[in-house]
Amino acid sequence: MIAASIEEVAYEIRGPPGIVIIGSMSALVYTLAMKLSAGLQVPDRVRDSLDEVLLTVEGLPAQAAEVLKTAGRTPFDQSFYTILAESILFVVIAAAIVGFVGAKSKKRETAIHS
Repeated sequence: MIAASIEEVAYEIRGPPGIVIIGSMSALVYTLAMKLSAGLQVPDRVRDSLDEVLLTVEGLPAQAAEVLKTAGRTPFDQSFYTILAESILFVVIAAAIVGFVGAKSKKRETAIHS
């Protein structure tokens, strides 16, 4: 029972910071990568998210809507791949740390028993 409670609390503590970090990085990359055509007259909020782009295209002529959709999808893809790469890097670094600490612990344990 106690183990389940500890697990639940640990999940609650580490989950939100991860969501905040990943969400913030994703939004940052999206905003920085968003490039709009000079002649395209759209609200500034389309720089915030793909959702805003998709909501905005509903009221545009077909050609302008397609240009805006493409302009929104490209930074979304860049954001996704950036977060994917960062997550992979984090897992590799964490695995290296665990391996290093485990090897050091095993070496210390062997030295104690010798």
